[in-house]
Amino acid sequence: MLELQKPNDASKLQWASEEYIPNIAALFKTQTGKRLILSEIKNTNGKKTNYWENESVDIISHLRNIQRQGGNLCYQEDGKKFAVAAVVDIDQPIEPIIFCKETFKIDTKAIPVRSPSGKNWHVWNFYSQPVPVAEAAKWARETGHKFKKLNYKVDFGKCNPRDNGSQVGINFPFCNQIQVPFDPRGNVYSPKQFLHRLKFNSFPYIALTTNLKTGENRYDALLLSASILNDAGEYKPEYVEEIADNFGTLFDDEKQIEKVKEKCKIYHYNPETIEKSIADLIGDQEFKFEDVAEAKVKETITPLELNEYTGDEPLVAREWIIEGWLLSKALTLVVGQAGVGKTIFLAMLAASLAHGGEILGKIIKATGNVLILASEETQNEIRLRLTAICDLLNLHHRKSKIFFKGLEDQIKLVNFTLTEAKATKAYKQLELSLKKDEIKFIIIDPLISFQTGAYDENNNAKMEQFVKDFIIPLAVKNNGAVIAGHHTNKFSMLNISKDGKELEVDHQIALNAARGASSLVAAARFVIAFQPMTKKIFEKKFKDLVDDNSKFTHYAGLIEAKSNYSIVEDDITWLKKNSVSLDVIDTKGNPTQEQLGVFTVAGLNKLTKAKNKLKAEKNETYVRDKLPLIIDLMVNDECTLNAAVEACLLEETDYADDSIEEKTLKTRVRRQIVNGLHGEVGGDTQGISYDDGFNYWLKIDNSRKGAAKFFIQRGKDLKRGAV
Repeated sequence: MLELQKPNDASKLQWASEEYIPNIAALFKTQTGKRLILSEIKNTNGKKTNYWENESVDIISHLRNIQRQGGNLCYQEDGKKFAVAAVVDIDQPIEPIIFCKETFKIDTKAIPVRSPSGKNWHVWNFYSQPVPVAEAAKWARETGHKFKKLNYKVDFGKCNPRDNGSQVGINFPFCNQIQVPFDPRGNVYSPKQFLHRLKFNSFPYIALTTNLKTGENRYDALLLSASILNDAGEYKPEYVEEIADNFGTLFDDEKQIEKVKEKCKIYHYNPETIEKSIADLIGDQEFKFEDVAEAKVKETITPLELNEYTGDEPLVAREWIIEGWLLSKALTLVVGQAGVGKTIFLAMLAASLAHGGEILGKIIKATGNVLILASEETQNEIRLRLTAICDLLNLHHRKSKIFFKGLEDQIKLVNFTLTEAKATKAYKQLELSLKKDEIKFIIIDPLISFQTGAYDENNNAKMEQFVKDFIIPLAVKNNGAVIAGHHTNKFSMLNISKDGKELEVDHQIALNAARGASSLVAAARFVIAFQPMTKKIFEKKFKDLVDDNSKFTHYAGLIEAKSNYSIVEDDITWLKKNSVSLDVIDTKGNPTQEQLGVFTVAGLNKLTKAKNKLKAEKNETYVRDKLPLIIDLMVNDECTLNAAVEACLLEETDYADDSIEEKTLKTRVRRQIVNGLHGEVGGDTQGISYDDGFNYWLKIDNSRKGAAKFFIQRGKDLKRGAV
């Protein structure tokens, strides 16, 4: 039996480090159930002893030099044959400085690696995506013939894979300090440089600059590399740092690196210039390369960094801006029908976030510069609104600045094509403005107006992309918040109970009222919904309670429909639209006045709460009056709610009234008992105490069936809900 080889010294075996193993291992996908075992290499002539085993390749064991392996680069998926790599076997010792330059001239993507003997060469092509095995075999065959024309000895029998995927094996590299890759100048790559080379392998010039040593004018090389990426649409600032970090010797001049990031956007190089620059670096003026206009950066996949919860970490408070409404680095959605007043509310938010203090009873916990992007309001209208708000609310000591863009500008932030979404020039300009003017809060109204192209607001994927990839990052990058206005469908978020006595908020409708794809509401951490006051509700519930001759059109309701980080308010908050007169000048320069609306918290809320409290007290009095009857029904300190309702029903004064249906009376009695057992309005506990020294409360036991689930319980300990 073969004795397993011992791993190399960990300090020398860089290729087996945990940092690189995942990405190196991903380069190999081979025939399953077969692996080539390298058992011996004779020092005299470099001849190898290999044999096949009926087991799959264990690439991790190979990279750690525990058992050196190889295999067939053809693998099958869904009955089709693929390869992620191809290799040419050069059975001849050649000096690295000569062979590596020739390899780059033959194919800029090919990477020479020393064979197991340390004398000969394997030339590898690692594909960024799986290719049909015939394509990989064609590359190996054609590349082998190119080397043969240079009088190199090519072992075509070992070139891998074959056209039909038949059995042929090759020893895999990277298991020791011998089978390592070389750059085009004949120098060994480190694992980090090798992976960097693969990442930018579609760009010959950048591939060539990997492992570039001092004295090779690396600033110009960095600038040319960044400019190439910029022209190809693949530029990212971090790529400049990566290229500099993978030079052969340290290049840490931060000023030069930052200068490259700026200048690469204005320098453009034609193919002839790039070709000449490659020729200069490689030292061969005859060098030619193929067009790389469609070249892409092959992103290196690394293990996902995970955060571990230990329970010992210090807990940090949430960064509330307005508790329950706005949180740092989050999106708040303000939804409502056209004309309901959400634009007034958004302008009030802008003024309050800049001034501090309160807004509609909510405390502003953080202030900062604000930007209003309003595609449906003129610049003049924005100024008028802000002035009216500041006058009515007495906001005259602004701590921060307010910036705005009106409908005159009509900027678009995201352009959708049939296949992708891209930030527009205006989006990139906005990012710079947010940084320059230190803007913390961005108000976008309406959200849907700031995209263009092949967009469909009912498409969940596109809506999610719009919000998560472009809108929310504006808040994250500036450690602020984004507040977006959005229209709703014409659903009523309020219901009046069948008996006409209760006004009920339907939070589910409020949450789902936003028009278009549901992914918008899902992406928002908070949803504030505006409900217009209806004539029916006003006349039935509030008309007799107001004495200022106000009409239903003066009111709108604010509903906290969603909060991911706090409990939403159960009730609706009624707001009243107040008229503010501003002294203005008309187009002819004559003084005149304009009327604008500004919200304040309406007195209806206090009246409603007082009425609810009175109703709760009446319900509790009703239950206390019926408790002797309910106690007589109890067995083992409980009775079903249905039994209590049936007993109390007989004592109703209108029970004998044939004009009233029995089910209506039952509903009324049931509601009075249930509400009466809830205890103090707004309290944390449920139930009521009685003169007999016991507590009585309503309990639900889901283990029981039907109406028996709901029952009234008696006990000594109210908090535990047990006898």
